[in-house]
Amino acid sequence: MVQRSPVRFAHRLLRRGHGGANDSLLNVMLMVRVANQLAQLEIFEEELPLRERILEFCKRQPTATLPIYPDGFFADHPELAIIGSEFYLYRCHLGLGHYQAADLLITHVESEVLRAIRPKDPGVLGIRHCKAALNETLGRLEDARESLLQIWQDYDELGLLHSPEGHNATFGLLSVLHDLHDRERALQIARKILAVNSDQYGPDHRQTLEALEMVANFLFLTENLSEALVVATSLSERRFRLVTEDGGAEDALRVQTTLESIRAAIASST
Repeated sequence: MVQRSPVRFAHRLLRRGHGGANDSLLNVMLMVRVANQLAQLEIFEEELPLRERILEFCKRQPTATLPIYPDGFFADHPELAIIGSEFYLYRCHLGLGHYQAADLLITHVESEVLRAIRPKDPGVLGIRHCKAALNETLGRLEDARESLLQIWQDYDELGLLHSPEGHNATFGLLSVLHDLHDRERALQIARKILAVNSDQYGPDHRQTLEALEMVANFLFLTENLSEALVVATSLSERRFRLVTEDGGAEDALRVQTTLESIRAAIASST
């Protein structure tokens, strides 16, 4: 028997409809359901016109209650329905590589969210990170560094550096610092996140090992070769000890390659 997806059926109904200014509440609820599914599947070309229609509806009827956001920041702030719709439209443009449109949208979303909610709210930090990451993509590295450093410090102040969002902010900041050749500061930050993750998760947790690998890499890049060798050797031993079937072998081999590069650099310097 052929199984029919409810979302696919809803999409067919929308394609048959006229849409636009005459979208009914039922039509928009169908659009939300389909757009969310298309976003999960990264089918941005079909998601884009739906997001535009959802935004138009929210602007026409700002008091309408719609289950647009199943969870997350905007689900907790239904009063920001228009801004939330713009945020999802930004993500769609970003997925399509429409960076100018994405930049205009996320800049406005960030401004409005900062006006409505305190800047250090974890959800607001996530939106600020989106803007900073796009700055990096567009080559605005100085702006990205300033923003990411402030975001990282705010996560630290909230005690959330160990969280997935704090971890992403750390990686983003280290990437920009690396591109700007600010590697001493990057090494300081890597040491900090290593201490945080070790305290929070223990020495052999995945996030602790990722932080230890960052420390090893930046020790290598800053030519602290003796310490880099010690750290990378310890990391390699722990990675190989913890190899599992879920990709651990790839991580261990990557670290082994770094270790061999450090050894080669030491050999060539003597």
